[in-house]
Amino acid sequence: MVASVNKYNGFYIGRYETTIDENNEIGSIENIPVLTAEKSIPQANNKQCFWFGLYYSERNSNVTGNQEYIQTNMIWGQQWDTMIKYFESRNIDYSEWGQSTQGAVVNSGKSTNIDGEKDIIYNIFDLRTNARDWTSEISGTDSHVARGGYFNYNNSASDRLSSYYYPTFGNANLVSSRLTLYIK
Repeated sequence: MVASVNKYNGFYIGRYETTIDENNEIGSIENIPVLTAEKSIPQANNKQCFWFGLYYSERNSNVTGNQEYIQTNMIWGQQWDTMIKYFESRNIDYSEWGQSTQGAVVNSGKSTNIDGEKDIIYNIFDLRTNARDWTSEISGTDSHVARGGYFNYNNSASDRLSSYYYPTFGNANLVSSRLTLYIK
């Protein structure tokens, strides 16, 4: 990934959150095949191992139509910070946005705030509402950092939470993740 970022001057962020739904299916947007991964993901079928399932599927997935040229991975904390700095350089507001009226809507890109506005920043959905996004960044010895907003609070896309998002945290409606993509 580092060699690709240096060679091509950057990386891409997935437009939609990656989740494991109640049927143990990996997805990125409702009813549209954007991401494919093995259906039998090690540890993912155990509802208490969502981080492992997301990490495995994002690292070993194929983006529809581009698997030959694109590699994917779970977003790193530094990549999240780079995205926020990019927003700042373009004067894009990523600050508090307001609670979602729908609760968490996994695999959607449909999250709206109480004014009915879609949560979209620079063509990336659900950074300030919906579910927090797990990263591969580790906090302490036993939890991973979750970034972004959450449907039940007024958050910004830059929010960082590291205190209780353990890899065994198993509530699929509260936490998702986000792909990074880079050229092979």
